[in-house]
Amino acid sequence: MKLICGKNDKDCLGASFAMATGTSLEDVVAFCGHDGSENGFESQEMLDYALSHNYATVMHLDPSVYSEALRHNINLKKRVIGEPGVIGFKFNGKHHAVASDGKTVFDPKGAEYSLEYALANKKLQIFWQLKRFCSCNSSPYVV
Repeated sequence: MKLICGKNDKDCLGASFAMATGTSLEDVVAFCGHDGSENGFESQEMLDYALSHNYATVMHLDPSVYSEALRHNINLKKRVIGEPGVIGFKFNGKHHAVASDGKTVFDPKGAEYSLEYALANKKLQIFWQLKRFCSCNSSPYVV
């Protein structure tokens, strides 16, 4: 995975999906028709973008963010370790997205750091796990 720096304060989700899919932020902008500078990028736009580049996504949510009753049903941190994808954190009261190869975090703000550090110091909220698939003979399968 290669670090891609965002161009504004609200394009971290687009830049992170670009890194996770091995494409560019310019490709994301062209696909979505906007640069994310006004309202950022929407999750559905990124899922459609990933699918258009032959990536299936599985979205894992931290249930405690949405329902305290579900908190014991999932350990989101365990799902992130060793898996490539895009991680949504809440840090210093702000939402932020980064890409990860399962060991290293690639932050569109221009930094790389260990996933272990990120999980210890930031509030993990969502993980979009990405799996590349191949459509051969009209029958898609994960590679």
